[in-house]
Amino acid sequence: MNSLLNKIRKRLAALESPTIIHHYDADGISSAAIIELFLEKMGKKVEKISLKVLDNENLSKIKDIPEKVIVDFGTNVGDQLPDAIIIDHHTPQAQYPNVFNPHYFGIDGSREASTSSLAALITGENEDIALIGITGDRQPFVGINKQHLDQAIEKGLVEVIEDIKLFGRRSRPVHVMLTYAFPDFLQSPKQVHAFLKRLNIRVKEGVRWLTYEELSLEEKVRLASAIVEKALYMWGIEKIDEVYGTNYILRRWSYDLKEITTIVNATGRQGKSEVGIAICKGDLKALQEGLRLLKKHQREVAKGLRLAENELEDMGGFYLLDGRGKVSDGVIGVVISILERDYDRPLVGIAYDGERIKLSMRGSNIHVGKVIEEVLKEVDGIGGGHERAGGAHLEQEDLERFLEVLNKKLRK
Repeated sequence: MNSLLNKIRKRLAALESPTIIHHYDADGISSAAIIELFLEKMGKKVEKISLKVLDNENLSKIKDIPEKVIVDFGTNVGDQLPDAIIIDHHTPQAQYPNVFNPHYFGIDGSREASTSSLAALITGENEDIALIGITGDRQPFVGINKQHLDQAIEKGLVEVIEDIKLFGRRSRPVHVMLTYAFPDFLQSPKQVHAFLKRLNIRVKEGVRWLTYEELSLEEKVRLASAIVEKALYMWGIEKIDEVYGTNYILRRWSYDLKEITTIVNATGRQGKSEVGIAICKGDLKALQEGLRLLKKHQREVAKGLRLAENELEDMGGFYLLDGRGKVSDGVIGVVISILERDYDRPLVGIAYDGERIKLSMRGSNIHVGKVIEEVLKEVDGIGGGHERAGGAHLEQEDLERFLEVLNKKLRK
């Protein structure tokens, strides 16, 4: 692996006018940021293109770009883009000399190495940015991912604390943080205020809403205990680590890892990947823009969650949320990710992506990416994924067949 690492590093250094072509999620955005910082350090001017999918249409658009660096997709089109440098962690169907993929070396790219992890390995720096991609792809800190976490902590880039793990500890008013943490609170925000009042937790100081981090130590202890108790009642002991445990504070931004990952992911979903890259590179003005985009993103997510209250259909092998015409393709995956912990079978969400179908799938008791790849052996489409998350792009006429084959495989 070291020889290929050195080869990729030298090829990157030799580029004169590189264009980074990246996936629009948190892993693709953070990977692009790491590679851009590496190239900029050598005085190179970098162009960037963000894509949702690397299909035939997009392949034809990028094939004539002279110096391409493709990150977070492209493993299985290496033969069609022989001049490109491809850095990707998805499961390969073949091996190409211009592709750097951990699977070639017996490393599981669905759980041991995100693309951002590979980018940090190649460049030898910015391990804290790599953590964003790892977290965005819902990968555990094992293998190469764990190496980067340890290095980031050792370098003082990350602070480790034990506390609640809800999104918005530092960036949201405490009542808003709780609203998105539990489905009953989302359905009835009045319950949140009653919950906080019962615990004697301040929500305001004058006219300003307080965040969790601004509460007193005594208030934090009371609230954290109540959150754990509520999670135990709703989901059982196996889900407690989703609401309380180890938190990683990234000092570059003074934000929790899950928070900064969610912000970066929202920029891509809202069609503003360039803002996400700027955030990853430490631009605090871009972070403010990212927070604005996050609010818009969250309104769309809330709309999707409300839809799921009445329209989540039990298909037998999985639950289906049909968001066509109601939920955007950039949000459908986020919605089912939030819902997943409340169900014992995989969740599938579908939305329109132009004239095609975007399908997202989440599950904790199967390898989602491998299941999708198996279905796509029988149904036309492009897709794949990771251990707990994946997706596909399909023509509308292929959707029914995809769901039928998927259901058969999951019911075996």
